Amino acid sequence: MSMQKASVVWEGPLSAKEVADEIQKTLFGTHVQKIPYEALRAEAIRVAVWMLTASKQQEHFPEEGAATRQVLMQARILLSSLHQVSRTERSGLPENDAEDQMYDVERDVLDALEDQGDLFSLPGGYWLPAPPRLVPLGNLLYLFAGGMPIYLRPALQKYLYLHGTFRQVRDVSLQKEAFGTWQFQSKQQWLGPKPPTLQQLYADFLKCSLLPVSQQEGASRSLEAYACQSGKTQATRWRLPDNVADGRYLLRTQVQWGKRQYSIGLIQNRRLVEQSSTMPFLDIRRLCYALDHSKGMPTSVEWAPTQGKLTLRSEFPMRERKELASIATLQVPDEGYYPRSWIIPREHHETLKGMLQDLGIRVLSEGKKM
Repeated sequence: MSMQKASVVWEGPLSAKEVADEIQKTLFGTHVQKIPYEALRAEAIRVAVWMLTASKQQEHFPEEGAATRQVLMQARILLSSLHQVSRTERSGLPENDAEDQMYDVERDVLDALEDQGDLFSLPGGYWLPAPPRLVPLGNLLYLFAGGMPIYLRPALQKYLYLHGTFRQVRDVSLQKEAFGTWQFQSKQQWLGPKPPTLQQLYADFLKCSLLPVSQQEGASRSLEAYACQSGKTQATRWRLPDNVADGRYLLRTQVQWGKRQYSIGLIQNRRLVEQSSTMPFLDIRRLCYALDHSKGMPTSVEWAPTQGKLTLRSEFPMRERKELASIATLQVPDEGYYPRSWIIPREHHETLKGMLQDLGIRVLSEGKKM
């Protein structure tokens, strides 16, 4: 696979805004006019992982990936000028708070890119790029998946369409010129196997074995419990152990530079008294929907069928998120992550309805329950 790199000559001195524009042109070419900051962050992560791994191995992926800290530092270097240009436009927060917010989003982008099949995660907080491939989504519409940066495939740049953290290529008439020896992956393989039902997940949650823990072990300041609460988004349902009632909970702990670790625990008198071992790979978002359903406290979405517009404030599980990416157009806010809206063609409304029912989501349609 040939590695073509775009060359750009910059004539200085340049303003921060001009530098930001040149970075965007280098990453995406001149054909993409409006680039959401979410797409820039995602591509910066892909570039960082690729530089730290595949590009140093002559296109052969190494056994050991790039550490989370290395990836984030490399991405921040690339985005530093973009941060300066956008900080005042993006938020009215004090400077330190704005930097903290940017760090949090960057770490979340790594997880999102893993969910959508662009990155592989390794134990201990290490990352590898997934092999580049094209996923057919429709007539002359493909998903550009994998960890290869777009600047290495300049033939695709004029067909590029940015879709949140996803990259699509459309209207590719010169397929041999643009695709070359690309590998393809079917949409069903990309989506993955059919997930268990919410009832099955909750039954497994109740059956999970717990072991006693000492007071010292249960005192981690980063430990949080998922507490179902009516009217709350999933992101705001996480609470410290001393702020929840007695019971069995899904727990999460932040490990420095690594992924969050999840387990199940029993909390009594504001203390963690029993806990399972760290859970292996699991779609945590889907388990949260299962817990919401079991407690009769679902999250909600807003649905405007005449506009085909779905607005959400809690992220979907990975398979549903992928499905939406293949049938709908994502609209992201200028500031913050939520609310996020999907514009869904009429022929896919029934697919959406089944998706929402399977997740036990309360659907508000023009102010009324659907």
